[in-house]
Amino acid sequence: MPFLRFAEFLLLACLPGCWVTFCAGPSWMKWATRLLVGAALSPVLLAAQLYLVRLAGLPFELAVPLLAFLNALTLIPVVRNFRKLSLPYIGTSLAACLVLGTTFLALAPQYTNRYAVLYSTHAWMHAAPDYMVANGDMLLEEPALAGVRLAYPWAGYMFQAVLSYALDSTPAYSYIWTNLLWMVIFYGLFVALAKEMGLRSFSAGLAPVWLFFGVNFVGELLHRVAPRYIARFAGEFRYATWIWYFISPSQMLFAVGMFLAMLLVLVRPSLWAEPGKNLALAALLLLGIGFVYPVLFPAAAVLFAGRIVVELITFD
Repeated sequence: MPFLRFAEFLLLACLPGCWVTFCAGPSWMKWATRLLVGAALSPVLLAAQLYLVRLAGLPFELAVPLLAFLNALTLIPVVRNFRKLSLPYIGTSLAACLVLGTTFLALAPQYTNRYAVLYSTHAWMHAAPDYMVANGDMLLEEPALAGVRLAYPWAGYMFQAVLSYALDSTPAYSYIWTNLLWMVIFYGLFVALAKEMGLRSFSAGLAPVWLFFGVNFVGELLHRVAPRYIARFAGEFRYATWIWYFISPSQMLFAVGMFLAMLLVLVRPSLWAEPGKNLALAALLLLGIGFVYPVLFPAAAVLFAGRIVVELITFD
């Protein structure tokens, strides 16, 4: 039944990290913030859960429904805290409809073209490790080099393999649902971060535009309209319009989601109000970045250490 499979997908994608944010998160977090940060944590925590269940001897096909059941128990603290949910301001809601609606419409031609989704190099390249996880491998090999360990981090592959099995769909296609979900999570985390930085509701709701379509907007235009001898100076095209990262499967999305969640914790002026919970949550997000996409770990570690140093210097 498609509805039940999609519900299982959402449970496994969003709730594993909610064990941390709803049961042991700092008190300043609102209900929506706990859900977003918990979802950002979910890739690395679901991968850890899968390892534990597989080490206990359960095959992959039994591990997935068991993990769905165990993580569904998180709904107890989630629903219990639902009374703390505050409705978003009208400005934030309008901005969300405008930004996400425009983004989804822009991506619709790509996502609704089954051949464009399935028959791409990235889709099959990233699907191979997912199949290895589903076949029972716990230490992955290079798909094209037998006997050589996969040097690329694979926590994200374990996450995507579980979600693909829950959807009963090939990982070469099911990644579009993960990407769309992570787009919403990115949006929510960025709006929360913008509000922490002092922006008003409508402005905070529009702030993700600079994340989705910014970075090197002029370079993107030059790549599209300028002659080649000029476009070559427009910068790396992969970083021109950052929304491109949501078109193909990528583990970096999970790491950058945790990066945003860690920033949301670190920018709090009351970091020292609950130092144990705040620093533990930020440290867990930092470790998750290292496991999922180590390239981002040095930048995240510098921010983490710098924030603590500043807090210690200014602490009265």
